[in-house]
Amino acid sequence: MIIDRVNSNLAFLSWMGSISSTILIYLFSDSAAAVGTPKDLTLWGVLAAIVFSEHLYFATRLAVRTALSKLDSPGLLKERRERFLVRRRFLQESLGVDEEAEVHGLEKVDYSTQAAPISGSAFWGQQRGPGETIAAGKGIIESSLSKKTQ
Repeated sequence: MIIDRVNSNLAFLSWMGSISSTILIYLFSDSAAAVGTPKDLTLWGVLAAIVFSEHLYFATRLAVRTALSKLDSPGLLKERRERFLVRRRFLQESLGVDEEAEVHGLEKVDYSTQAAPISGSAFWGQQRGPGETIAAGKGIIESSLSKKTQ
């Protein structure tokens, strides 16, 4: 929030600087007049100088923003790459694809064929309320603890 204020304040100051510099250049640009004496100002001349300086300022600002947006820091690139990999891994896990096993030639373990204290369909399909679900969960935990102590 503070950084946004600072950026907007600096943008305003640079915009005002471009306008005032242009007006000063317009004011003292008459080569026929004596050195250091301003020429007569006309409303159209001042307005034209302001419009020209604003357009030049905004074009330069757009060019700098575009150039800076193309240049990413190595830290930002690394962060984007890590976020992409996390999303990719999450998607693969949700689809049931194990890319690491495929890449390294490892065998994927199928847990549905292994003996379990209670199968997933039996767990989710048997309970008719929260009480039965909690009791089934406690049963799974107790059976896994008893197997570990044996």
